[in-house]
Amino acid sequence: MSDAARSTKLSRIITITFLVFGLVLVSLESAARYFDYPQPYSALFAYDVKLGYRSPANTRVIFQTGEHTHAVVFDNDGIADRAGNKDAEIAILGDGVIAGLELPPQDRIANQLSRLNDGVGVINLSVTGYGTIQQALLLEEWLESGKIKPKAVFLVFNLANDFIDDIREWDGSTVPNVSLSDQSNKILPPILPPLYYRIFAKIWRKSAVAGFIPIHSIHSAVLLPPSPSRLPYLIEELQTNDLPRGLAGTKIGFEQLKILSTRYGFKLYATIWKDPRELELLDNSSISKLESNVKIISSSIHWIESDFFNRITTNEKFDAHYLTDGTRHANAVATKGLSENFTLIITKAFR
Repeated sequence: MSDAARSTKLSRIITITFLVFGLVLVSLESAARYFDYPQPYSALFAYDVKLGYRSPANTRVIFQTGEHTHAVVFDNDGIADRAGNKDAEIAILGDGVIAGLELPPQDRIANQLSRLNDGVGVINLSVTGYGTIQQALLLEEWLESGKIKPKAVFLVFNLANDFIDDIREWDGSTVPNVSLSDQSNKILPPILPPLYYRIFAKIWRKSAVAGFIPIHSIHSAVLLPPSPSRLPYLIEELQTNDLPRGLAGTKIGFEQLKILSTRYGFKLYATIWKDPRELELLDNSSISKLESNVKIISSSIHWIESDFFNRITTNEKFDAHYLTDGTRHANAVATKGLSENFTLIITKAFR
């Protein structure tokens, strides 16, 4: 057999192999979608040049928490939890626990609030992992668009980690943050990974087959996205500069919220909740100092108290009932409990 014939035969084998592989992949994807197999957790997010990441618009994600699987549907504005009349008298800012994507729509906080308050308009702008800078920028975006004119905005602040969310990163992307060396209090924009990585990640997130393989397992092996200096996330790992930077970011976020409150004429409320699983890493004096710093930063905001976790006395009890197995993320039980708790708190304050 001549070299040309061998080359032609090899080309045919390679082509057939790729066609078979593609056919198998398409068949697997079709089957996984038909049976609503859960997508990767990162399918709940999309890159954003202003916010680092946000909830995707016009997207349906099959989400699994424990043994329960359901669809999370984001509307044209990237909102999964909106209820009542279209005026949205109440807007809510928070992290993933307040977003409540582990719950079916009727159990999320906006629906609960609207039912309890005669159909009042409620929009839940909470996004997993958001710090106060992202929350303020997102709220400003909504207010400037004229899509909402709230009478009250409620910020739910997780004392254990929300201050550090203002300097962390997500999937190779930084979030809006601040520099301690810059006295202008200017918000630094996010740094996104390269375009090829963002395109691949977007395709991957939309794939049901990808739900079988965590995207993080192929980062270093295939994609090698340039990562900013990775900031430690757990409180026990915080380095000297991270806590001051986090508090500085929190301060700027709160100040921006207060400016928006004055400019758009809504009443701004805030409440702290304490995650005992993470607060165990700090002693009581550090917790008190942290809470004092946050309240000083936001001194002119109306503070309302939550005692949802006060009755939990042991970390084992918290781990067993309020965390998703094998993770530090709140499960549906914790999310529903907090949602019901804050529904009552917000209702009392709003009335």
